[in-house]
Amino acid sequence: MLKIKFKILILFITSVFPSSIRIILMNILGFNVDSKAKLKIFSIIIAKNINIKAYAKIDSFVVIAGLDSLIMNENSAIQRFTYISGNHLFKLNKRGMVGSRCVISAGAGDIEIGEYSALAPRSSIYTHGTFLPVTLGYPATNKAVKIGDYCWIMQNSSIGPGVSIESNSIILPGSSIVKNVPGNLVVYDTPTQRKSFPIYFFRKKPDDTELINLIKEITVNYLTTLKSKNIKLDFTTENEAINIKYMKNKYYKILFSKITPQSLAYDEKIVYIYFYFEIDLEIMKSRNYICYDFKKIIKSYTKLPEFLKEFDDFAFNNYGLKFIDADYF
Repeated sequence: MLKIKFKILILFITSVFPSSIRIILMNILGFNVDSKAKLKIFSIIIAKNINIKAYAKIDSFVVIAGLDSLIMNENSAIQRFTYISGNHLFKLNKRGMVGSRCVISAGAGDIEIGEYSALAPRSSIYTHGTFLPVTLGYPATNKAVKIGDYCWIMQNSSIGPGVSIESNSIILPGSSIVKNVPGNLVVYDTPTQRKSFPIYFFRKKPDDTELINLIKEITVNYLTTLKSKNIKLDFTTENEAINIKYMKNKYYKILFSKITPQSLAYDEKIVYIYFYFEIDLEIMKSRNYICYDFKKIIKSYTKLPEFLKEFDDFAFNNYGLKFIDADYF
């Protein structure tokens, strides 16, 4: 008991420490926090077991208190002013996100949020559904909650005890989900009425030609945004490429074509960048080239050019593309 209280005290004290020092101390205490994780100052993280993977992020003013286990996989994130409590497991899978000002209670069961799934701001999840006495005939539901992969729980939504939301589902704003949601649905729910329609009314998968055109559009919009900020950059478009001059003497070419070991370009005066899809993982993991795969939504490079350093934020904020390192795919 004293050992547990000592750990809690250290976890609380270290909330004012920089992320790098905090991670070292947490690992000394026996937790498992990757050195590439980011724990912002003034976030409180208290759990018996903590496992936080590379590039996971917890913002300032997040409070996580009393959990049995906290698991955050690669590139997951919890945004500021969110409160997570309870004595069970809370698990956030790869590229999952909990938005700001959410309230999550794992007091009566585990909570798991799937890969690339998000709980939007001001939403809530409760596993505890008991207050009025069952001996007087009132219902009691205390069960785990599970959200599948590629689910979007939109703002001001509430998820009740025992609910399972299957993969590829979208919950519309203000919903109150009190019963299971099958996969591939768009749902607006109240405790007494559900309106839903198939996801294909909401989601249109692009074919290869449409995807290439979309990648080009995203790229041109990004470069145009940079120019609007008076960044010294000029570009010209070709059929399957964009030529870029950055600053005075740096030249780049973004290629929108299939990559094979035989087709890899080389010119000592130009840096080649590959924006495509279904890129060979072996090519990407070699890190000899700058590659962005827009279907797997992964990236790989040894050194990123200066003008691309804002691209990840732009792609996520405007197009929902949360690129992760190919090594974690």
